[in-house]
Amino acid sequence: MLRGGTPFWFQSVSLAVFADHLARLVQSDVQPKPGLIYLSGLLHNFGYLLLSHLFPAQFSTLSRYIEANPHLSYTLVEQQVLRLTREQVGAWLLENWSLPEPVCVAVRRQNEPGYTGKFAEYPQLISVASRILRELGYCDGPVEPVSASDLVRVGLTPELKEMAVEAFLNSQEQLQELTRLFAHSEAE
Repeated sequence: MLRGGTPFWFQSVSLAVFADHLARLVQSDVQPKPGLIYLSGLLHNFGYLLLSHLFPAQFSTLSRYIEANPHLSYTLVEQQVLRLTREQVGAWLLENWSLPEPVCVAVRRQNEPGYTGKFAEYPQLISVASRILRELGYCDGPVEPVSASDLVRVGLTPELKEMAVEAFLNSQEQLQELTRLFAHSEAE
């Protein structure tokens, strides 16, 4: 399934792998667990799939609006068209599946940079990772540069960010293989 111009599973796997790279470099007392941050990245956009299945007619309209307004956050467009967001729907499902609370919080709060509640380090890191990947062209959505203060908030520096970007870019072969496996299992 495509969103914008980037395949769905490619975005999910890219964010999972990159967020994991970042999590391993975080220098803070409150450090997200790499396995949970990886799962958060992988499932960060799962609500998008749910929206397509739960609201097929509205999803078609939603897709056209998102396509016509690439400069707008898809969250704003979803609120306008559906009165809910993929993050809300995804988090509801993950909570019902009894996934770990940090993963549910990361999915639900990933587009709330000011969130400071329980497990805030998870959505904050997912948000930073997603914004960096948009800058690199690996995720769809408006490009919103990551500032030095954004990095400091999650326990990173510009140098650590660059190390994570380099590690991510060097893992492209494995990334393509993981994406192929996900897309193959979806086709079955």
